[in-house]
Amino acid sequence: MDLTSTPSVARRQPAKRKKKPPACDSCKARRVLCHPQPEGIPCPRCAEKGIICKTTPVIRGRPRKPSEEVVSPSASDPGPSSSGHNESLNESIVTIRPHLELSDAPELPPELVKHLFECLDHLPEWRHPLFAGEKLKAAITSVSWQLNLLPLQSRVLASCVCALSASISFHSTIIGPSDIKSFTDHSVFFLGADLRTYGVRRAPVYRALYERAFTLACEARIHIDVSEDNAASCFFLDVLERLSAATTRPWAVAYVSHSRILAGRREAAEPHDQLIWNGFIMSEALAATARRTPVLFTYNDQLLMSGSEPPPLEQLLQSLQGMFQASKKVSSVIFSAIRPYMFHVTLLARDLYEKITGDYARRHPMAEAAVIQFLSSLSILQSIVTLILTQPEFSVAGDPLFYESPVQSPLIRRESDNVRACMFAMAVGFTGLALSLYKEIERRVSTDPPTMQNRWIQERMGTIQRQVHEMASLAAGDIARALQLLPSLPHFSHLDLSTIQDWADFYLADAAKTGSIDPARVKIFEIFITSFKTFGYSFEIPRSGELIERMEAYIAPATLSPSSALAQLFPLDNGWTGVFNINQLESDLISYDSGPTLGFQ
Repeated sequence: MDLTSTPSVARRQPAKRKKKPPACDSCKARRVLCHPQPEGIPCPRCAEKGIICKTTPVIRGRPRKPSEEVVSPSASDPGPSSSGHNESLNESIVTIRPHLELSDAPELPPELVKHLFECLDHLPEWRHPLFAGEKLKAAITSVSWQLNLLPLQSRVLASCVCALSASISFHSTIIGPSDIKSFTDHSVFFLGADLRTYGVRRAPVYRALYERAFTLACEARIHIDVSEDNAASCFFLDVLERLSAATTRPWAVAYVSHSRILAGRREAAEPHDQLIWNGFIMSEALAATARRTPVLFTYNDQLLMSGSEPPPLEQLLQSLQGMFQASKKVSSVIFSAIRPYMFHVTLLARDLYEKITGDYARRHPMAEAAVIQFLSSLSILQSIVTLILTQPEFSVAGDPLFYESPVQSPLIRRESDNVRACMFAMAVGFTGLALSLYKEIERRVSTDPPTMQNRWIQERMGTIQRQVHEMASLAAGDIARALQLLPSLPHFSHLDLSTIQDWADFYLADAAKTGSIDPARVKIFEIFITSFKTFGYSFEIPRSGELIERMEAYIAPATLSPSSALAQLFPLDNGWTGVFNINQLESDLISYDSGPTLGFQ
């Protein structure tokens, strides 16, 4: 037997070629040659661009036919989804909206994506300094509005945009069948319209789009990789979570961390960007204050992104008074005051947490000196807001929530948008701080009942409580004015839900204590009712029906005839009829719009 025959045969057999791994998702989307690496090492192109190198397996072969026993997805049986990260989107839509066709598609239809990007132009988040909106639009236009063809991190950002824009979209895929043709449709958007049904109808798709963006963001690890796109995505996700009143804010932490690193790498921001940064930093500070959590932007972050510290508040107030005495235009005064004003609001929000409402401060007795000093600063803020809002050149007295001009709509206001936005920001800054202080003092008083040992402490706390309540009453009037100052519905749609509800509760409790018809309070309740009905266009507000009913019950007597109003408010029992001057009361009720508060004993 030839011992060499077997090896020679083996040598003659050709060696099997190893199959090349499939291309990664990024190279496949860009249609370029990919050089896959073993053991999870990113390909050279992804490594050069610093993006995640991921390969999604492609299922080949004829799909298995469904069994006859399997019931098609419906509202009662949504069934499983096999679309990976689209599972939450598909299940939510199939479960609640079976008439939609998105459940069969792994991505949003290009026509819907294009519409949602058009809605983005009306949102205030479009102006964020880290969001390159035009660049993202150009990228998604180049791939015919197909999200799956974008690089992963750009795809995450585009998904966040779609989720945020869904809060104001009138597309039939979002809100179901409707007659809305545009944002200027006055048959739908008019003063006093109850738009709450749209918020209820859009809620399931809105939540599904948010879950979709959330899942994609976690897969792309945008909270780890620092870039402007990732920072903008984290910001959008924080806004989406802020609207749901979430207690934890993981995306906000990543957003602030990315912003801090990026700001350290760049040159000093331009004055315009500094102004915009001041607004977004103040917005984050107020959101943290409302939740009794730390302000994430530090003082050094504030200086780095929004410029040097402005003069003290007292000097700012004196400067504004001098400008108005010099007959300067309101718009020029507002533009010169808005940056230092927002800077000081953020400083006060940080002080409020560290000295009064924070976790450490709550474990110790109330720092009365800190409260008194904070009240003094609030008083100056309120003086600045009142000084601007009462100027005759731009007075909002009697100004409706929306213009009724046939060429304008509540969604698009071009005239004086910037001025109104600045005035709105100033009012919201003051009222947000006042409400947070009021709620904290009320918590302290309710959890520390009076005893003989702390009688003097209780008396001082009572004095502080009355002062804070008076400041909150002033702020409640200013928040009503702020609602009238909104440049557009998208600005209104992104107020803090809990803050508006808290102000309504505050005013209702205040009205119950006084037990009288206050013309100013009636007007404020009317503004709140209109606001809740308008706010419902974007979001489903759980307590809106209850709050509206309570406010309408308060203002109902003012719309009745004098005798009916008197009988409804104060039922007359035996011995009461001779106490009142009926004619005088009827006269007061008829002229309640301009008359004094009617206090009945």
